[in-house]
Amino acid sequence: MMGTTGQIMQSPLAHEHSRPSTPVRVRSMLLLWTLLCWPLAAGMIRAQESPVSKAETNTDSTKLSDQSRASDQSNAKTSDKTQANGTRAVSSRAQSLTPVQIERAKEFAATHHPELGELLGRLESYDEPSFVEAIQELLRTMDRLEKLSEKNTERGRVELEDWKLTSRIRLLAARLAMADALPVENPEASSRTIKQEIRELLIERAELRKSSLTAERQRLQDRLEKVNRQLSELSERERQNIERELDRLEANASQAKTRQKAAQKEKSTQNTRPRSPSNAPPSDSTNKAAEKPAKNNQKP
Repeated sequence: MMGTTGQIMQSPLAHEHSRPSTPVRVRSMLLLWTLLCWPLAAGMIRAQESPVSKAETNTDSTKLSDQSRASDQSNAKTSDKTQANGTRAVSSRAQSLTPVQIERAKEFAATHHPELGELLGRLESYDEPSFVEAIQELLRTMDRLEKLSEKNTERGRVELEDWKLTSRIRLLAARLAMADALPVENPEASSRTIKQEIRELLIERAELRKSSLTAERQRLQDRLEKVNRQLSELSERERQNIERELDRLEANASQAKTRQKAAQKEKSTQNTRPRSPSNAPPSDSTNKAAEKPAKNNQKP
């Protein structure tokens, strides 16, 4: 990821505003730097190196051997061919970026990585391909961090701090790889200082990640305890609910049995109860007795 800031070279850039030329020894470290960092490294060399005056250039040229000059010319031709082949692709990527996206990326870099923000300003003028790749990389990083923050604010904060530390570590690693090419009085002392800074940053990043994992473990433990309590409560409530449901079903069954017995008893009582005289049909003797008065009434 990001490993590029404005601290790559110790020499001041504010002395001159003309585009600096690239020393041969710096060009020879380009490949290693690119491997250590991200694509922005190529542009950083051109943007960060010290300006060389015309007189200094002429002096250095007289000191170079014929073999070094031939090697430099060969490298320059190869570089020109590579840049020509990638011009169309870079233009296409540049056109896909909107001014709003570029400003967002610049603001993000200036806020969270001031050295990178300064470097982006230089690359915009010195190296368009590296500038475009830097902006696109920043936009991807911003999108990833924003999505993390939406899901978990603390996780997004930790990831942002991790990104900043990683960026500084990669910057120092690139400086360490180019220690011999940097214009310093004591390269060995400079290398020791850079190694110490890298060690401190690695320790800080390891502590950050350890702290994050510890917090995540505690969160998971708290969640597990909560789930266990819920399961225990659910088991107890479930047992109580089962007992209540069983009592209810048993009561309903008992009530149904009582109603069934009452209905059977009522039916049996109705079948065995004697009929009343008023409802009984008239007997033969009663009919005969009723016929006799009728006959007597017919006599003269």
